[in-house]
Amino acid sequence: MGGMTIHEWTAPADADQPLSPARLGEEYGRAWAGRLTTAVAEYRGLYELNSIGADVVSQVTAACRAATLEHAPDLAEELDAMATGAAAAGATGIDGAPLALEDLWMLTSRTEILAHKQRPAAECSTIVHLPDDEHAAPRTLQTWDWLESTSQEMLVRRHSTADGVRVVSFCEFGQPAKIGVNTRGLGVHFNILLHERDGQTGRDGLVVSGGGVPVHVIARLILEQAATVAEAAQIARSLPVSASTVITVATTNGTEPGTGRRVPEAASIEISPAGVAVIAVTPGQTLTHTNHFLDAELAVGERAESTSTSWKRLDCLSGALELAAIEQGRERAEAFGRLPAAPINVVADPAKPPQDRSETKATLVLDLAGGRLEFARGSTARVAAGGEWRVMAA
Repeated sequence: MGGMTIHEWTAPADADQPLSPARLGEEYGRAWAGRLTTAVAEYRGLYELNSIGADVVSQVTAACRAATLEHAPDLAEELDAMATGAAAAGATGIDGAPLALEDLWMLTSRTEILAHKQRPAAECSTIVHLPDDEHAAPRTLQTWDWLESTSQEMLVRRHSTADGVRVVSFCEFGQPAKIGVNTRGLGVHFNILLHERDGQTGRDGLVVSGGGVPVHVIARLILEQAATVAEAAQIARSLPVSASTVITVATTNGTEPGTGRRVPEAASIEISPAGVAVIAVTPGQTLTHTNHFLDAELAVGERAESTSTSWKRLDCLSGALELAAIEQGRERAEAFGRLPAAPINVVADPAKPPQDRSETKATLVLDLAGGRLEFARGSTARVAAGGEWRVMAA
């Protein structure tokens, strides 16, 4: 984990009103110009290590931007302005030139670019418990794993939408969202998946032309627009994608069939060019997900290698379901951190090449009732050993 840092940023307001998309992006870019310069250099290097040519990076980036302009124009405007603001503040991209649109969108589209290279599925483990109590919120936990040499600095950001929804989310620099919660009682976790159709573009399983909307954009749209699992799934099904991921959605806004009473709900929404699948649990049950498909039809195109740790990490979570029911977020994380030699706490293997050397960089919990994101640097084992625990409200 080294010297990883998680920064915090609250978007400024204009006369107590949320900023326009362009102003929001410009403010972000100016505030984090240096971090964006570093992120661009790291990801350019990562693509080179994975033998992904500059022409592929340019093509995928342009296609992802075009898809976002079509399907989420406000967010596209924000991201474009982010690049402009960062460049004005001195951020640089390739060869030291002022940071350009391609540099910024290359960060937003990193999953879509990396879909062009076979990689081990070695990041992220998520668990969500649904209490059998209509007044209790889902209890969640995720370990976020990524490459040791990349993203040593992360961001938890807070902003408001024009509709008055407040969102707090954890993400890498240059990405619109990854893991987070809103003030409507909904939150998301985020795990990468690999499918044989990755690199092609599909909408709800149908082959379509053009590029895909980046999966990090989809996470942001769900956080801003959805209050229920059904609304989140509808957003996922409505958009073309060219890479796979699973967005696990938990809310306090479910409806019990037959009675109509409000209950907690959770589902993993597996998203792929081959289709979208919703894997839900009911109150009293616990949902787990790592980095392989659980839906039987989508699993036919599974591209995670058999040597991936995904199955071991899923077994680890499934063997400790009772820990997910612990009410307080930090106590929940500490309990998982005390599991002996738990594979969900990933330690970088120096024998592996840099592009395959993953480590657990952060532990995150969604407080859906309070509209708060709880987080810590490093693994649950680090939390259990007394590591800091932080909270940011939406």
